[in-house]
Amino acid sequence: KGCQGAKSVQEVFVDNIYGALDDEDLRWRMTAAISSAHTVGMAHPENSGFDGHWSDMHNQGHFNNNYYKSLLFKGWVPETFEKFNAKNSFMHQWRRADIGQEVHHKEMMLDSDICLAYKSLNGELMPLLSSTRQCCARINPNLVMETGQTEEICGISYTNSNPFSYMQKD
Repeated sequence: KGCQGAKSVQEVFVDNIYGALDDEDLRWRMTAAISSAHTVGMAHPENSGFDGHWSDMHNQGHFNNNYYKSLLFKGWVPETFEKFNAKNSFMHQWRRADIGQEVHHKEMMLDSDICLAYKSLNGELMPLLSSTRQCCARINPNLVMETGQTEEICGISYTNSNPFSYMQKD
């Protein structure tokens, strides 16, 4: 079926789990909140086959928006496990691979997480920016830095004294 990103989230959570609620805005807010709960937990190989945290050590265990920041502003590369799942295929996840990764606190994302950061055209993934840039994030790092939306991208801290500089005309 491919990576459907937000469409899959809408089908599962907004339309089904919270579908009985009349207020669609509330359904989306509930979906965003439940997705943020990734920051308080981790995946264990003995339970799901996957291994790691969805947040860095500083944010782990705090119910905040670090899950979303991690998706967009950290570098992720595919990782394959030798352990087989129920369908006898290898287990796959994404591991953090930028200079901000912590040796004793493994961060990871699943395909279903990474898909949220992509736009889908006819069910196919858009090309990854990491294939044409040294930074391993999946979004345009120049735009992120110009808009002042974060203090770190791919594990590198930066300071932008004018977060609205991208709006100014030359």
